[in-house]
Amino acid sequence: MGGPRRPFTSIAGYGLARGLPPGSRHTAQTPLRFPLRHKPIYSESEWNGSRYVKTGGTDARKGPRQEPTIEIEIEGNAPVTATVDTGNSSPLLLSAAYADEVGLLSRNSSTSLSATASGLSTNRLVTVNRVRMGHLAATDVPTEIYATWTANGSPANIGMPMLAGRRLVFDFGQDRLWRSPSTAVPLRRDRSGLGITVKPDRLVVVHVAYGSPAQAAGWRLDEQIIEVNGQRVGPSYNSGDLWRWRFQPAGTGVDLKLADGAVRYLRLGEYY
Repeated sequence: MGGPRRPFTSIAGYGLARGLPPGSRHTAQTPLRFPLRHKPIYSESEWNGSRYVKTGGTDARKGPRQEPTIEIEIEGNAPVTATVDTGNSSPLLLSAAYADEVGLLSRNSSTSLSATASGLSTNRLVTVNRVRMGHLAATDVPTEIYATWTANGSPANIGMPMLAGRRLVFDFGQDRLWRSPSTAVPLRRDRSGLGITVKPDRLVVVHVAYGSPAQAAGWRLDEQIIEVNGQRVGPSYNSGDLWRWRFQPAGTGVDLKLADGAVRYLRLGEYY
């Protein structure tokens, strides 16, 4: 929910100090009373008649490490198991072995830099034309291909961008993923080729993607950006709209001011 966080004050009309009423776990709805709004929690009987079920369920199970997994189809190939990783900010990760099997290694590609448990990893970056999860599909999916893959039994990993814009409930008791019919948020594509890390007052270049506009413009590692289109980089960089500059449409021009005072013009474009 947006806006400032506010504690809820009662459940089903009972103050928090008094606890839940007897049998409340079995009521059709248990309203949570917030200062400004109500949110119902549905019981199983009412949930089974809700709009979530009408969209159809997707198989959801636990992997070898008890991580949530679902089956996905990539460009019409046989379904494969994918780990659902809510801590992953990339739409789709694939093992190099699987990518080779389905012919993804031969298409136009670039590079990306990712942080993993074992350190930084430079990966191949491609576009997957279509990914299907049950009745849901995403197109033009930015996909990172890992040469070193550590996920046992799952050649794929889907991150939060693939789940954004939908309400999802994992029901491991029934091995199902229930989802609302909400339209998915369009997947963002970087069109700069600059991999950056955010500091309190600047952006530091940590990767320059192969074949990207940034590489063509001569950008180098460790260069520092202090302004974007005249706006100073500050602590609110990620919470406002300034971070969106890398994802604007191809052809958009961006003025980037460096720490030494120089201003560079970067024209965004498709590069993978």
